[in-house]
Amino acid sequence: MVKAYDSVFIDKEMNDIALKDSLNFIKYNYSKSKLSRKIKSVPEEIEYANNVSKWKNEAKEPIIKYFNYSNDIKFSTEVLDNLKTLHPKDSVLNKNIRILSGFIANGYTDEYLESLKKNAAELLQKQLNIEYNEREFLGDNPNDINDINYGYGKVNNNVDIYSHGTIVTGVILKGTPEIKIMPLNIIGHGSSYDKDIAIAIRYAVDNGAKVINMSFGKMNSLHKEWVDDAIKYAEKNNVIIISAAGNYCKNTDSLIDFLYPDDRDSNENEFASNFMKVGGSTRFPNENLKYNYSNYGAMNVDVFAPAEEIYTTFPDNSYRFDTGTSLASAVTSKVAALLFSYYPNLTATEVKQIIMDSGIEYTFPVKMPTKENKNSTLPFNKLSKSGKIVNAYNALIMADSISKRNKRKQD
Repeated sequence: MVKAYDSVFIDKEMNDIALKDSLNFIKYNYSKSKLSRKIKSVPEEIEYANNVSKWKNEAKEPIIKYFNYSNDIKFSTEVLDNLKTLHPKDSVLNKNIRILSGFIANGYTDEYLESLKKNAAELLQKQLNIEYNEREFLGDNPNDINDINYGYGKVNNNVDIYSHGTIVTGVILKGTPEIKIMPLNIIGHGSSYDKDIAIAIRYAVDNGAKVINMSFGKMNSLHKEWVDDAIKYAEKNNVIIISAAGNYCKNTDSLIDFLYPDDRDSNENEFASNFMKVGGSTRFPNENLKYNYSNYGAMNVDVFAPAEEIYTTFPDNSYRFDTGTSLASAVTSKVAALLFSYYPNLTATEVKQIIMDSGIEYTFPVKMPTKENKNSTLPFNKLSKSGKIVNAYNALIMADSISKRNKRKQD
């Protein structure tokens, strides 16, 4: 957004802007402010990673001597618990075991801390650098939807940085051999381009996908019409698209806080029946049921699904807990894929409606703090269109009934 409009809007005031450009002007200023804040925060992220590494090594140093300073010792909570049992009265040792155990429990491996530093460097050099142009490297004009012969086929570089697809895939595949994954890489650096999203949707449809999981989102859309056409193409071919609501704790019914991609036209009406947006819930059936950072919206979020502390796959054959609406989208895509797998005569529209209608509704208030009122609450069922949390068991029962009804009509 900043790249596209800097030359148009820089140093302008609202009074200088034509009415038709006012929303883009507001989003441009919002994006520029957000970009500036993010650039300033990156050094803090680097300092944090360095400090955690330092604290971890300081805790490790008194422990290593019990292993004759062996550099290849693989620390785990089990190893540390055994050491604590052998030396119960060593207060210094036990203090450092507690510290190191905490780092291990929270996934702060040496590899993860290095990836934090690498991510920060990538942010400054590429993702937050408006002078950097990865499209030149890819051989692409992002403003030409007909220019499709571009890209880079090598996808196993920097897996420690680009781990998101692995995390999401683990959620979808665990315990469901019926499901197959078609991985499509649409994001190199920075926010995803509308062109890449549109082409990927069409590619997935043309190559047999029934469910398109979109565990990503962005605040701006420069070529929304391309993505809209791709969503309609998926609808025409009976393919459901499931998207994450985002992790900004924003009401996406607001024009400013809206998250793309979406299925809303210029009149705020849904133009497709195959598109779902999913917010994030926790495992707590109380005022903490809403995942704290999840976006919400009675018009623009369809349903909620588990998003907090989900155990899943990470690169290099590792596993750990992860959190975010990307996982809620993956959980919902998993349910949709199961419905199609067992009941192939269902339509994408029916699968969407089944997932929304068969969920569990909760009406009690949940925490929704604001700047004005930290104790503010809202009924959970007012946070989305359905007011419900996805429930696979109920969805399968409802799908069975609707599938049989469809079969009777065909007969």
